[in-house]
Amino acid sequence: MFERPADEVTERAIRWLSKRRGPWFLFVHYFDAHSPYEPDESWRQRFPFDYDGEIAFVDEQVGRLLEHVRTMNGRTLVVLTADHGESLGEHGEANHNRFVYDATQWVPLVVLLEGVIPPGKRITTPVSHVDIFPTILSLLGLRQPRDRPGRSLRDMMLGDTAVSNGPIYAETMVWKLENRQGIEVRSLILEPLKVIWTRHTRPESIREEWELFDRRADSRELRNIFDPQVPAHRMLREKLARLSAQLEVHAPQPRSVRLDPESLKNLRNLGYLGGH
Repeated sequence: MFERPADEVTERAIRWLSKRRGPWFLFVHYFDAHSPYEPDESWRQRFPFDYDGEIAFVDEQVGRLLEHVRTMNGRTLVVLTADHGESLGEHGEANHNRFVYDATQWVPLVVLLEGVIPPGKRITTPVSHVDIFPTILSLLGLRQPRDRPGRSLRDMMLGDTAVSNGPIYAETMVWKLENRQGIEVRSLILEPLKVIWTRHTRPESIREEWELFDRRADSRELRNIFDPQVPAHRMLREKLARLSAQLEVHAPQPRSVRLDPESLKNLRNLGYLGGH
């Protein structure tokens, strides 16, 4: 086993919260819904797919945690999200990290703050993880640092103003930096269009591929409509290429490092080092 089950994570979180007096911040990471999908037998019997059983188990544990938070003094800002989804066979991908189709990129974002955010409000406008940090600061009345990516979603959630939909960037470098296959994938969403740029950088297979999808007409991203002769398509291609180049300028070069015991412990607690 390389993951800490959700019930144990919840128990530890509740124990930590029980000792808090005054303001606090807590990051809780549930790892269960990763391959291999191995829910407890009681959950496996309730669902036809083991993945669904693991999701339901985590959902129950999140509920336990929130019930405890409700018993605490003061108001608590709660943000629930996921770093990725699972393809489960869509686009020929069993899990995640090879592609950036919406099967893995479209994840939940739930924000709760009693007395501030109207309960039950649903926003369909696509947003990005980089928006979460400025949103938290804005909801807590804290000053925004300069030159940080993202935008506050506070006005959008409160319905005070019409917030324009900005570009959303995503990438996966796992098959370049970790799996050593020389494949990098980047995408940009400018509603309703999403452009995907795949580059194969190994000497024996240097090439690039462009895809474009209309997310409203083709939500499963099955019909590639990219046409380099269409000016709007060329504009999206150039915009993504420029953004990628800017990000590469500021990106640190990958290198091997020797981690100190405390860093190793923290990464292991997050579920990223297995038993090593």
